Amino acid sequence: MKLINITNRFNIAVHAVLVLASSDDLRSSVKEIAADLSITQTYLTKVIQPLIKNDVIGTFRGKGGGILLKADPTALTFLDIFDVIEGELDRDYCILDQKICGSGHCLFNPFVAEANEKFIDMMRSYTVAAFIKKIS
Repeated sequence: MKLINITNRFNIAVHAVLVLASSDDLRSSVKEIAADLSITQTYLTKVIQPLIKNDVIGTFRGKGGGILLKADPTALTFLDIFDVIEGELDRDYCILDQKICGSGHCLFNPFVAEANEKFIDMMRSYTVAAFIKKIS
């Protein structure tokens, strides 16, 4: 992942986690969340697969089966979700994806690095529970 880029996948993942964390029992159905987000159940399932693989979200079967938040919402940060969905931000790259600087490194990198660090700090500062409290 390069310079700050909020993708649709990340947006959907955060919304799914927020819906689960807002639920009394930390559970919901894929069908309900997909309908709320106006996306297909198939796409939602594809987006949340990394969260399931990394034990942020779990699944349950049976009547009323669906997904549940396994991670502690008081400890889970937006950065945790971002890293699972998008991978860690690349802190040292050429913004133009090409080497145009004669020095062998991007001269614009200090700006990019500072922007990335501020973004990372902001994402790290919000836990899911604190964010829900803030917007409630």
